[in-house]
Amino acid sequence: MLPIILNKLDETRYRIIKQVASRGGQAFVALESHQLDYFKDRALIFTGKSKGKKMLVMPQEVLECFKKIDSTSDREMTRRNTEWIRLTHGMLHYFGTLGLKELDELFKYYTGTSLPMGDFISILDDSESFYREIRLDTKGFSNSRVWDAERVKKEHRSRPDLSFYPFTKTQLLRAGEPGFVERNPSYESFVEFIMRNYDISRDVAASLVEECVYAIRIGEGPSNLLQFLQSQLEIDELELIQAFMDHIVTLHNNTRQWFIKGYTPNELSPFKNRTSYSLPSAKAEVVDFATRKKVGRNDPCPCGSGKKFKKCCGG
Repeated sequence: MLPIILNKLDETRYRIIKQVASRGGQAFVALESHQLDYFKDRALIFTGKSKGKKMLVMPQEVLECFKKIDSTSDREMTRRNTEWIRLTHGMLHYFGTLGLKELDELFKYYTGTSLPMGDFISILDDSESFYREIRLDTKGFSNSRVWDAERVKKEHRSRPDLSFYPFTKTQLLRAGEPGFVERNPSYESFVEFIMRNYDISRDVAASLVEECVYAIRIGEGPSNLLQFLQSQLEIDELELIQAFMDHIVTLHNNTRQWFIKGYTPNELSPFKNRTSYSLPSAKAEVVDFATRKKVGRNDPCPCGSGKKFKKCCGG
């Protein structure tokens, strides 16, 4: 049983088992509760106490078996599994949802080999109770924050002449690391702007901007992002509203988006399916991104200020 389990592990999980085993079956390793549950469910590691301190404890029979079968061949398998998991996580970080055929084609491009699909699905399925980064459904594999996989697939199909953004393998592996956040200049500028105007920590400011990035990836428009930020921060002065909109629009146009196959709107600006936004001028036709209707000068401003459009962003 243990060899079958080990063949599904990546380097991170294998290293945890190795660390506990190398210390006689007792070690302190910081794990999230669901990560600990992963090892408990497989009867590999449990919690215990040694001299009054909480420890991770490996059953003696597992420890003895692991020492016998720990080998170079196992480590080669874990390296393969690590690449499969990281590449898949990285692809879904940027593309949102991919069917099995698309994944196979992308893996051929990046690794030069076709996926043994049965083994691949088994490895990814086993890993997700530990990582909780992606999920498998009828549409294929999706990033865990994709709430409508069919919509992502539909947007992909609507752009048949647009290939998936050609990331390097290194970029995808990096994006596949747990907790990865792409902090581009527009992201960092927005975080700094919020910190200058509010007495909050960098972590809190960054979490707000990260939620904006996620909202952009699921297709939310700038007005909805502003409404979200207004629910979290006091944004009531016209000058401050306009400054927030500047940062929101810049962030939107420089965020890699699921609907447009990993491109930013700025990168697609020469093409017909450009989705970038610019701030409205007084003479421009303005559309409320929430209702998709034209905004009249006497209508409420779509930025959410509560003022008429002509006395707010359209003034």
